[in-house]
Amino acid sequence: TPAGLHQKTASAKAIGLVELATPAEVITGKVTARAVTPEGVQAKIDKEIEYVPVVLFDSSEDVKSGSHDLRLHIPAPLNGYDLVSVYGAHDVASSTDGAVAVTTIQIHNLTDTVDVLSTELTIDEGELTSATAAAAAVINAFNDDVATGDIYRFDVDTVSNSDGTSVPKGLTLWLGFQNPA
Repeated sequence: TPAGLHQKTASAKAIGLVELATPAEVITGKVTARAVTPEGVQAKIDKEIEYVPVVLFDSSEDVKSGSHDLRLHIPAPLNGYDLVSVYGAHDVASSTDGAVAVTTIQIHNLTDTVDVLSTELTIDEGELTSATAAAAAVINAFNDDVATGDIYRFDVDTVSNSDGTSVPKGLTLWLGFQNPA
């Protein structure tokens, strides 16, 4: 080791010693003065959430209740991942008359014959998204894992407007999958 090297800190422009970030530090991204290893990069990639958009009704269509014909076939890159988030949005909200009316959606894994949500995704009357729903969707921890070839079906269990004059238009879901490793 060259004399005095232990006192020098490496940078993009200076030769010196480098301290390596742990995988946990890479995931949080809070340590900026350490070098990243391939193991740390892989750990960060594994913790990223992969979002899959699912358009059930386009922006010009009235949302209707029932099992939707669209199916999501889980691809190989998501094998072993867990469903960790679900979000829904209308393109046009239903009108609001002060009474409670909601759109409720269940995700059903046809392959495993189980409902994925223990509390359905809801979009409240007059709202565009599920972000402010009175009851947040809850993913069933026993039914959240997916395997290559699993098939998801989407059930719009209720779509209502208490005044009967306006139903929402368009419905897109975003499903977030994450490697549990």
